[in-house]
Amino acid sequence: MKHCPSTAVRDDHELCFEIPFNRFPPLYSFRFVPVTSNRTRVSYKNIYCALCNGEDSRDLEKWDIFTSPELCRNESYHHQIAMPYDILADFRIAKECPSWFVPKSSNAIPRCLRPERIKVSECNVGGTWQLESYNMDISRACSSGYGPSFRLYSNVFCFMCNPPRIREPLISRCSEDNTKTKTGSKLEKLCHAHESISASYPYKNVFCYICNLPQQNGIFVKSFTTTTHEFQYLNYIMYTYNGTKLLHGQGLFAKISEHNETTEIDVTKKRDPDQLLLNGRTFNLSSLLLTRTLSSPRKICNRHLLPDFIRDFVFQDCSCDPSCLFGNKCSCCKDIALSYPLACSHDSFVVTNGCYGNQNNKKPYFSAIKRLCELKSPFDYPVKSGFIDYKNVFCFLCNNDYEIINKTVIMPSTDYTIRGFMIKCRDIIPVSYSISIDDILKHARDYGCDITFNEQIPSVRSCGIGYFGSCSSHSREESELADICHEIPDENFAPFQNSFKNEFCYLCNLEKENNTRGRIETVRWIIQISV
Repeated sequence: MKHCPSTAVRDDHELCFEIPFNRFPPLYSFRFVPVTSNRTRVSYKNIYCALCNGEDSRDLEKWDIFTSPELCRNESYHHQIAMPYDILADFRIAKECPSWFVPKSSNAIPRCLRPERIKVSECNVGGTWQLESYNMDISRACSSGYGPSFRLYSNVFCFMCNPPRIREPLISRCSEDNTKTKTGSKLEKLCHAHESISASYPYKNVFCYICNLPQQNGIFVKSFTTTTHEFQYLNYIMYTYNGTKLLHGQGLFAKISEHNETTEIDVTKKRDPDQLLLNGRTFNLSSLLLTRTLSSPRKICNRHLLPDFIRDFVFQDCSCDPSCLFGNKCSCCKDIALSYPLACSHDSFVVTNGCYGNQNNKKPYFSAIKRLCELKSPFDYPVKSGFIDYKNVFCFLCNNDYEIINKTVIMPSTDYTIRGFMIKCRDIIPVSYSISIDDILKHARDYGCDITFNEQIPSVRSCGIGYFGSCSSHSREESELADICHEIPDENFAPFQNSFKNEFCYLCNLEKENNTRGRIETVRWIIQISV
């Protein structure tokens, strides 16, 4: 502690600050020595700082003086340590070796934190601490310099007296589900009764915050677990989040239920495996596969999509597992690559951006989950499971075995994690009272922060670089090839012959007299007469 209370007289302030030296006689020979109170365990810059803060001189203990033998000659070291304590303690007397004050071993004094660990060490730095909220004890506790530190604040009191700037009305009600419980109803009364505390933003006070947390086995907990770090780098405040997992699905169910009421399309009907939907357009998958097979009769997974007479001549020699699209997409079967929903996320890496197959379409709330998967949202955070990246947690759900029981989403048993991300801001953002990952991302965007997702751990598949993806069309067949050439995302197929976006772009650019086109027309004729 290096200050006197504001109510202290001027002379006490100046004695505590040790300036000016010539105004006062040496009333105490150890006036420059730090002291620690054995009663309160508080340390002070000198005895006058202790006295003006109400300490009794009989409780004070002087710090020791340490002289380093490594930083001076041996003779000088032995000469200096033989000096009387009052000479060593008077910094106005020149010394041959560097020395400094250290607390006695019986006193556990907090160490000073590195400058990059602390950004705020006094109250009201941003002018957000309102006069009606001022508390002298909190102010003094912040300026005391005592830890432990809290985030980028020297202690929790500095956090309390530097509240975030209020950007919207504070939440002053409890969640509907919690108010139905005995504990939740008590918390709601406390939420209404207690005054507003801006440090708990965006909630009115800590009781309002707690009663909006989801419950797990009767305990209020945040909806996620994560490993986070907050630090200063150059002129920025950095936040990293890794290994993030959703703890339970009550929060997810609330969002699903909300969209379930607005979802009009019926997706519970079994999807026709012979139909391919791209950007709202429907294509005949069997016809496309036949066209491709006549060019190269291999790499087809679902051969039942082809006419009977040609199935036995087609080789699979490819992977039917969609995870191949996130590793070596050249190894994937062509029908899998055609029908699996892929997109480029954050202009950086490939994700699953739709619901694939029919395995979940009869499960409850599937329509709403599918809609949430496909919607564009600034709060989408990619989910990694195995080798596959998903656009968001809803795309992960609709492609895996989820359950909904008692208004709670039971996450699939498949191991997953939210892809790590970093937030870069100009100022500290109010993440302490965030209930969900969405809350954290909202604060980041409200403060104009940059958000980037980790592309290294676990590894990702980068987005396509773009190849020749157009062709002229004349006949109906050529038109279909041209459309599929344009509509298939760059991410689904490897470039063909190092120049075409995919092999369908190549096929539709062939000249009419090409032998491949001739074979196509011949087989189409055979199909027609065999029906």
